[in-house]
Amino acid sequence: MTKQALAAVRRERTPAKSAQQFDVHPDRITELKRQLQERAVDVFSAAGSVSREPPVDVKTVHAKIGVNSA
Repeated sequence: MTKQALAAVRRERTPAKSAQQFDVHPDRITELKRQLQERAVDVFSAAGSVSREPPVDVKTVHAKIGVNSA
């Protein structure tokens, strides 16, 4: 599905030609394109966000699992 959506966004060919190439209905190509465009914002906004998980103290983890830090 990723290839179909990317092809639609790139406008390499019409939805009808993409549908024929990937053996799906043209409406599916249009829907995949819409979903990709809507969710791309989530992907890039999440990439720059700060993690909500507490930082990991490596020394504490090593102590728990018995790894010598020497």
